[in-house]
Amino acid sequence: MMRPLRGIAFMLIPLFGLVTPLLGLPAVTTRFGADGWAAVAIGQSLGAAVATLVELGWGLNGPQKVARMTPRGTYRAAVLSLRAKLLVLLPTAPVAFTLSWLLAPTHRFDAALVSTGTAIAALSLTWVFLGKTAPGRVIATDNGLRLLGIVAATAGLVAGADLWVYAVVGIALPGTLSPALALFILRREAGRVTARTSRRLLYWTLRAQWHAVSARGVSALYIALPVTLIGIVAPGSVAVFAAGERLMRLGLSAMSIVPSAMQGWIGSSPERGERRRRVRLAVMINATFGAIAAIAFGVAAPLASSLIFTGSATIPSPLAWSFAIVVTLVATSRATGSIALVSIRRIDVIARSASAGALVGVPAILLGGLVLGPVGGVLGEVAAEGTVLAVQARGLLRAGRSA
Repeated sequence: MMRPLRGIAFMLIPLFGLVTPLLGLPAVTTRFGADGWAAVAIGQSLGAAVATLVELGWGLNGPQKVARMTPRGTYRAAVLSLRAKLLVLLPTAPVAFTLSWLLAPTHRFDAALVSTGTAIAALSLTWVFLGKTAPGRVIATDNGLRLLGIVAATAGLVAGADLWVYAVVGIALPGTLSPALALFILRREAGRVTARTSRRLLYWTLRAQWHAVSARGVSALYIALPVTLIGIVAPGSVAVFAAGERLMRLGLSAMSIVPSAMQGWIGSSPERGERRRRVRLAVMINATFGAIAAIAFGVAAPLASSLIFTGSATIPSPLAWSFAIVVTLVATSRATGSIALVSIRRIDVIARSASAGALVGVPAILLGGLVLGPVGGVLGEVAAEGTVLAVQARGLLRAGRSA
């Protein structure tokens, strides 16, 4: 499937993704308590919602697109994606900034900066290197920079710096440097090549990515915004709910390297029959991996949250196991969506599943949070993710019958 060293590098990527964001959280809660953490969480929630729009779905269908491209084609695709993303970032980032300022209970300016830095992270070009099965470059151009940024920000907080240092040095600065460094590497490999981007080409790019971006954008309503939704209906529950949500999303982010790595593996096969075999294997692996990760989360989350958030937001066991159900559903739907449906070019089914998940999830999260607090909010997420998986599975079954 891949060389041993490359496989080790792929294993390091989720480790970076899991450990790096956790390094700064104890310093945040120790210095600024539950209120400071709630402000950071709301900023991250709104910034992540904008980031799903800015990302334009390149992480969904981009890796398989560039898997067999030449260095020149890859460089042109990277430049095109960045310019398209900037068109979306410039008008949407101020929206996240303003909403974070208005919704954060305290530390409003810091929350607004966190949202901006989180949105900027969507400019990352890691999807290119994943498509090329080059995990070492993901670490060099993205994970390593984020680790250095968080370490520097944490040192600043320990030394007495204000919370804005965490937002700027720990989040925004690495997010800005990452695509610049990646583009420099891709440009050197491509040699003498121009990457002109006309308005018409940008228009057609946005149009071509429409299904992918609509799937990402709508899914933000039940993936990135639950903390904000709980902040509206149950403000007193934000700190604990956000702690569970943060740990779960960090775990899912670390796990995302499994389907991401498989995208390049599947896309590199020129034979349809072999691609189908790899798709079936990928779905089985992701579902099994998700079940194991869910059990680990349910067992470890209460103690881990007590240590990471220094007692300011400890997750009770019922809440931890509720989040564990979400982990299982998301791990499976990632395989049915970003791997299986993308491989047969049915991005439209992914978009429909995201719309269905949003229609079910948003009211369920609001109502559940209002009635049952944090556990009710998570049960709303379970309803959303279960709906997504059901729609995707139905689409795959129908596609299989047609084939």
